[in-house]
Amino acid sequence: MAVFLDRREALLTEAKRAVIELSVAIAERIVHRQIEIDPTVIEDQLRDLLGLVTAPATLLVRVHPEDEALVDAVLPRLREHLSGTVHVRFEPDPAVARGACHAHTRGGVGRCRHRHATRQGGAGPAAGSQTSRDIERGRSRFGGRIGRRTHRVCRMSLFAPEFEIVREALPQRVCGVVAALRGLTVIVDALPLPVGSLVSVESRRGGVAPMLGEIVGFTSDQAVVMLFGHAAGISAGDRVVGEQISQNVGVSERLLGRCLDGLGRPVDGLGSIAEREPRPINPAPIAAMRRLPIRKPLATGVRAIDLLTTLGRGQRLGIFAGPGVGKSTLLGQIAQRTEADVNVIALIGERGREVREFIEDSLGEEGLRRSVVIVATGDESPLLRVRAAKVACTVAEHFRDRGRDVLLMMDSVTRFAHAQRQIGLSVGEPPATKGYTPSVFAQLPLLLERAGAVEPGDDGRGGGTITGLYTILVEGDDLTGDPISDAARGILDGHVILSRKLAQAGHFPAIDVLDSVSRVAEHVTDAAHRAARRQVVRLLAKYRKIEELVQIGAYAKGSDAEADVAIAFVGEVNSMLQQGHLERPTAAESRARLLDVAVRAGAELDQATKRKAG
Repeated sequence: MAVFLDRREALLTEAKRAVIELSVAIAERIVHRQIEIDPTVIEDQLRDLLGLVTAPATLLVRVHPEDEALVDAVLPRLREHLSGTVHVRFEPDPAVARGACHAHTRGGVGRCRHRHATRQGGAGPAAGSQTSRDIERGRSRFGGRIGRRTHRVCRMSLFAPEFEIVREALPQRVCGVVAALRGLTVIVDALPLPVGSLVSVESRRGGVAPMLGEIVGFTSDQAVVMLFGHAAGISAGDRVVGEQISQNVGVSERLLGRCLDGLGRPVDGLGSIAEREPRPINPAPIAAMRRLPIRKPLATGVRAIDLLTTLGRGQRLGIFAGPGVGKSTLLGQIAQRTEADVNVIALIGERGREVREFIEDSLGEEGLRRSVVIVATGDESPLLRVRAAKVACTVAEHFRDRGRDVLLMMDSVTRFAHAQRQIGLSVGEPPATKGYTPSVFAQLPLLLERAGAVEPGDDGRGGGTITGLYTILVEGDDLTGDPISDAARGILDGHVILSRKLAQAGHFPAIDVLDSVSRVAEHVTDAAHRAARRQVVRLLAKYRKIEELVQIGAYAKGSDAEADVAIAFVGEVNSMLQQGHLERPTAAESRARLLDVAVRAGAELDQATKRKAG
């Protein structure tokens, strides 16, 4: 019991310290902005700080260079608060925040928590001395700044999300004024915020709620803002207020089974999601040497993929299809049957009617239970559609960093590109190939490269995989004339082609296995599987060459041994590649069926060759 009570007291003490440090962090942010409005803030802070030290001591006080003039101006008034035995020297330091000051004695301070600031070759004030007590008292008042080389202190992991929120928050509401409305963008005067900052437009008219937006560009004296909603109700002179400097989304395990919008807000009517950790939606790219080779297969439960275009954990695969050939149904089947731990599904630019149909019919309750769905329909702002794709990647990265195998499905990359094109044209980018702006082709690799297998970092995060399935809409079923298709194929690790001809023939899923390819299939399957796949693909390719002759009755049986075997087995192979909506084969069952067909076809081909030779 005594051990338990001691542990309880220790935890309470750490909790109190963490609360104090969080409060100090908030105060620092406030002071940082107040300094521009009220120069007396730093004077009051220095007066209180210097008044703490009464014993003989020499203090070195570091301040930001921009605050040095203020210090010089108020120094004569400050000296009256010093005892005759206290000497103070001020030194500019760019590492110190505006409005803050770091102070320590020349000799340093003994008994510092977590980090000692002792002088080389000399000891600090003795424990219990008047100087030590004064500085300890100052430390409690100034969040641990006095007597430390840095004001950063150890924080409880419990408050890590709160510290991140404080760091990203705007300590003072920075405001601008609407100057003009130009297409999809709002031109704002006097809004000194960086690109990517979130803002709200407050209409002067009554009954109009503030509208959220994002800074997407700027000129020498104006900011270009794109709204997340419609611009109805905005007029010149309306106030634009900065809300958040960087772009984050809250992530947690509680996201499973939920449906979010492009801002990470729940849209499924199940209430808010508590205990979410903020995570940037535009992280730094993964270093090449942190990426692991893809060596493990990921079963999707779809035979045509698992057998002939085998998917690897961490692979990025494109699903290329025209409208109406079953790509959404295919994604729903994979989400239900995959061996991945978590599904993250991004529905970008979809019709509003199709979203609920996909969740309830294609995904189902079982698939939704281990999935996170992010939705931005076609009638929403292009900014929300782009952001929704990035939010989906961020959610997938959250689970990957916890060692999970994540399947990220995005429908579709083409509509993401359309949204980015709208943004680019609105901010003045020149149109390039088929009207797509340069930023579209810059954003595609940034988006698609976020999937992959990543080794754990020094912080222990990582170790999981993100396997990406991205649908690409093909206009007129022509893969060669679309710049987004061409760009995506060059980035991805393979592609699956859905054929309208197969769909019209009732062959579902309508995967054209001859035109589809997985660049990692050779690395994630064994020798028997590879040999069987080559045998089946060889037969299908042979049949495609003679298909028209067979259909018109012009093929003469016996003229080609391989063609005879292809004709004999094509029906069985096509039956194996087709799959009903309720059919759920295991990976072992599918593999056994492939090997059986390949072995029998190989034996038949050997016999036919011998007969023809004899």
